[in-house]
Parts: sequence; structure tokens; C-alpha cells
Amino acid sequence: MGILFRKKRGVGKGIAKRLFRYLLPHWRLLLFGTIASVVAGAMETSLPVVVGMVIDALSGKANTVTDIMRNLGAEEPFRLAVNILPAYVLAVILLGGFFAFFRVYLVSLAGQRAVLNIRQQVFGRLQRLSLSFFDKRRSGDFISRIVTDVAVLQDTSGSLKDLFHSAVTVIIIITVMFIRHWQLSLLTVFTFPILVQVINVLGERNRAAGRNLQQRLGEISAYLQEIFANIRLVKAFSREEYEDRRFERVNRMGFLAWMRTVRIEATLRPLMELCSGLGTVAVFWFGCHLVLSGSMTTGMLMEFTGLVIILYQPIKRLGQVGTMMQKAFAAAERVFELTDEKPLIMEKPNALVLPRIHRGVEFKDVSFEYIPKRLVLRDINLKVEEGEVVALVGPSGVGKTSLVNLIPRFYDVSAGAVLVDGVDVRDVTLASLRSQVGIVPQETVLFAMSVAENIAYGRLNATREDIISAAHLANAHRFISRLPDGYDTSIGERGAQLSGGERQRLAIARAILSDPRILIMDEATSSLDTESEQLIQEAIGRLISTRTTFIIAHRLSTVRRMDRILVLSEGRIVEEGDHESLLSLGGVYEKLCQAQFQAY
Repeated sequence: MGILFRKKRGVGKGIAKRLFRYLLPHWRLLLFGTIASVVAGAMETSLPVVVGMVIDALSGKANTVTDIMRNLGAEEPFRLAVNILPAYVLAVILLGGFFAFFRVYLVSLAGQRAVLNIRQQVFGRLQRLSLSFFDKRRSGDFISRIVTDVAVLQDTSGSLKDLFHSAVTVIIIITVMFIRHWQLSLLTVFTFPILVQVINVLGERNRAAGRNLQQRLGEISAYLQEIFANIRLVKAFSREEYEDRRFERVNRMGFLAWMRTVRIEATLRPLMELCSGLGTVAVFWFGCHLVLSGSMTTGMLMEFTGLVIILYQPIKRLGQVGTMMQKAFAAAERVFELTDEKPLIMEKPNALVLPRIHRGVEFKDVSFEYIPKRLVLRDINLKVEEGEVVALVGPSGVGKTSLVNLIPRFYDVSAGAVLVDGVDVRDVTLASLRSQVGIVPQETVLFAMSVAENIAYGRLNATREDIISAAHLANAHRFISRLPDGYDTSIGERGAQLSGGERQRLAIARAILSDPRILIMDEATSSLDTESEQLIQEAIGRLISTRTTFIIAHRLSTVRRMDRILVLSEGRIVEEGDHESLLSLGGVYEKLCQAQFQAY
């Protein structure tokens, strides 16, 4: 699915920097989390040092702890030093747990807030992209990017606590090691370049594998969304087994992509263990020789060995987090492809607020194309006065819907201009234009909300009385009152619990509540029973009064009383007039009527 997005120059570069920008607003949380990590890391690092000193004290060798005890006046400084260890370990556990809580909570909170902002920004960007963007892409892929890809970022943000803590711990341990014995410290860090190279190589592979995995998961999501949106069709043709085979192919590709990431991550762990094991063995072997030569005490050797063992734990965690980050970068690339997408329909910087419409709509030399050099509309010139009801008729694919979609500026003209009250729609704000254009589509769009909420979608600040009044005008109040919870009844996804006629009346009530000056109706009575059609026609009659109305007519019997009928053919208006005058022409309209009436 990723190929459907325009690849931008520089995609894949600077992803980490862009992600970091989302963390910057939460720098205080990161700062206090880092301070907690420093304290926790210092306490953890001190344990091997104290253990080494106690071991030296057991053998009667003086060290910093025994010297402090002696200076404080202790009679048996060596015995007292030994007794300190349990108390110190207990204090480290208690205080370390306290600071560990804050480092985990604060850093995780910063990461999750950043991801929250990313998901919100992606959703906001998607809503504002032009319809042409959605025409070419599968909605399931968008859902995958908002849910699955951002979930990868969410999981990775939870690892920020390990990233910060591990980095801080490594710095503290190395500092202590060089202070205590710089020669052994140099021997320890000789494995670091090998570790870094291993992490880099496998990290890059994991990033490519992660990008492929997210793409496959997007394909699965897109496929599932498409199938369940059309489940009635699948059942109508008994295509369950056919779809099983299709899904098996998509699902298996996802499985193979997942296993590739697993293999890379599984390879990383033993390689890191090997590098850390080599470093530990080298330090222990060299340290033993230093003890034999008298250059180092046994306690110092144990202390240093303990520090090395502790050191490789955060280094390995950094390696694991690094591979996760590469997977996150792959997911972030897909997410940022959406946030970087520019809407084709943009407001001008000095766009005007369109006053209340009172004159009508005019098309001046309008041509339009979805695909370059394939015109859908050609040289349209049309003027519709305020309050006029115009019907658009013609065979499928001649541009009826395309024509009315230019009024609310869902698309921009390829040539010419669409004027509302004499003002080019490209010169006004989208909100002021679209708030005065009401649309009742043929396929009713309802949300899985209550009846009242669906009607109020036309005007969010409407009162309950306004909603009920609109329902009365749409001939919907009676059936709504019979629902289990009346206006508070949840109607399910797409209004699945209602009949086609009931859904249409809710859509009309919503349009009435929005009180548009221009009304666009994709006639929706052709597939309804006679009673439902009569109720809806009555509601439509109330809705179109005093409004400039465009009706896309599929059933020509419904256009006889329209003020004007426009006949479209091959993207042009070829005939214009009322029902009787068009029949007398003996042209396209008469042939359409004859063909349709003969079919009935």
C-alpha cells in the first residue's frame, strides 16, 4: 500500500529528529526522569564497589570504607565495614525502587503524550485532505497507519525509560571504572566497536523488515475493512471460501514479514551475548594476573568484574531498544507520509468569509477532470437562481455528481469558475461555503450514535426541540418515537438497525436542521417502497422550499414538476428546459424517458 503515497525527497532522513520534536514540549518530564535515572544508576553502580571493599576488609586490607570507619573512631573498623553491607544493600533496594518508579513513570508519560499528539495530528491531517486523495486509496490502509503504525511508536515510546536509564547507567559505570582502574577499563571497552557495528547492521536490516511488516499489516487491515464493509455481497454470492483463499495469501505475507523481523531480533541477542562474554572473560583473565602480581587486590578484581557484568546489561538493553527504534522509524515513515501530504483544496491566505447566500450559483466555462487529459465536464455554462429547483439527468458517468461536487469545492475546476453570489468559491473560506451547502446522498451516511446525535450532526449546537422539529418536518418523528429509547436509541454502524426509508428521513432531518442555502440531493427514492417514497417526497418538498436545489434524478418520473431539467451527455449540457418542452424536442431526454418507462 505504501506505493500509493507519493514518495517525497528526503523521506527516511531525519525521522529521529522529527520524532524528537514531539518530545520537546515535555522536556520537564524528561529532565526529572533523567535525574531519577542518574540517582538510580549511581546507586546500582555503587553496589559492586562496596562489595569489593568488603571483600578486602575480610582479608584485612584497608580501603576507603575502613579508613572512614577508623577516622570516625570505630574500634573495629574492618568488622564494622562488613556489617555495613546488608544495611547499604537494603537502602539501595528501597531508594532505587523509589527513583525507578519516577524514572519509568515520567519518561513513559512524556513518550505517551508525544504519541498521543502524533495520532491526533495524523487524524486531523487525514480529515483535511482533499477527496481526490481518498478516491485513489483504500481506507483500511489509513486505519492501519493511525492504529497499527502509531501503536508501534507507542510501544517504542515505552522503551524510552530503558533508553534513558541504560544510557545514563553506562556513562556512570564507565566513569567509575576509569576512576578505579583505567587499564582494565580500556580492555573492557575494546568490544564496544564490535557491539556498535553489530547493532548498526542488524538495526538497518530491522528497519527495512519493519517497513515491510507495517506495509503488510496495512494490507491486512485494508482487506478486512473492505470485506466486512461488503459482507452482504460476500454472502449473497456465497464467496466465503473464495475470500478465505484471498485472505490466506495476504495473511501469509504478513506472517513471513513478521518472521523476518523475529529472525533479525533473535540473531542480535546471541551476538551481543558473545561480545559481552568476550569482554568479561578478557577483563577477568587480565585482572587475575594483576592480583597475582600484587598490582590489584582480590576485592578490586571482584568489584571490577561486577562493574563489567552490570555494564553489559544496559548496553544489551540499548541494543534491543535500538532495534525497536529502527522498527519505529519504519512505522514513523509511513505515519509522516500522511502528515506530509498536502491537501489539493486549500484556502487562499486572504480568503473571504462568504455572507449568507441570497442570489444563487453560476458555472462559467467550467471543465473538470479527475485524471489529466480525461475531461469529465466540458465547457459548462449554467446559472441557477435563488430558490430554483434544478434536476440533473442523464446516463451514468456523464458527470452529474461531478458537477454538483464542484459547488462545495470538494474538487476544484480544471478550467473556468464556479460562482456563488457572484464570488468564486476558490476565494472564500471552506467553512463559510460548506456551512451553507446541504447534501442528502443516495447512500445515506449515518454514524453509530444515537438518533438525536445523527440529526444534530447538521448543527452541533441544536437543542432537543430543534432536533424534534426537524424530525417532524422530515416525517421521521413517528418511527423515532417507536424506537426503544426514542431519540436516544443507538442505531448501530451505518444505521444498520433502520430501514432504507428511515435512514433517508434521518438524513433529510439532518439537512433541514443545518438550514442550508444551497441543497444538493442525490435522489434516494428509486429503491424504496411506495409508502416510504411518498413520506420522503413530502419531506423533500418541505426541505427544498426557498432553497436553491440541485437534484440528481435517477427516476425520471420524479422530475416532471421541477423548475428546470438539465440533460447531460458526455460531460456537456445538451438539453435544458421543463419536462414538456424537452419531450417535444425529441432528443436525448425523450429517449431516456422512453427507455425508462418501457423498462417499467
